[in-house]
Amino acid sequence: MYDNAEEVLNSILTIVDKCPDPFKEKCFEVLLKGYVDAQLGASAPAKSNQTQPQRRGDPELPSTLVPATILPRLQTAAKRLGLSVTELESLFDFTKDPFGFHAIAVPGENKADTARKVAMAIAFKTYLSTGSWIADWKEVQAMSVDQNCYDRKNHAYFLRSGGNFFKSVEAGRNLELTSDGIKEAEKLIGALAKDGQR
Repeated sequence: MYDNAEEVLNSILTIVDKCPDPFKEKCFEVLLKGYVDAQLGASAPAKSNQTQPQRRGDPELPSTLVPATILPRLQTAAKRLGLSVTELESLFDFTKDPFGFHAIAVPGENKADTARKVAMAIAFKTYLSTGSWIADWKEVQAMSVDQNCYDRKNHAYFLRSGGNFFKSVEAGRNLELTSDGIKEAEKLIGALAKDGQR
């Protein structure tokens, strides 16, 4: 059944030794599984909830890095925003868990405006992940520091001012977007994706 298994295993181990340490175990698993599948004449059928590999040049197909649980909301949001899936996907780094933004420059007329937009961007990311338009307070703080719009004394005030975008704003509590906030968040993300802000 496993003809030349020892020879193939030695080849696999030689290849694995060339991989960086963090990837050696996964490399071994993949190569061994490929050999066993080839010997059994079986290839694992694709599950319906897995992403399909991206065909080069097709902007409507996401990369295979987008988790299957996020993909439907990503596709729907892209359609709603008039973007290709790859344009919207380009704002996010799906190689991390939990996923995050690639380096983006959040626009704003002043610190308060930028702080509100940071919270909206994070709420959009949470929407992709969970379906809820909520921004985690600590994540908003961290990204606000990165965007140079965090003012410890006035941060909650900044978020409250400028419109009715959040259901309530209390320091240390998650921020839930109103319908106006959702519209603004989508407009912001659409502009960032179209401008290639990454």
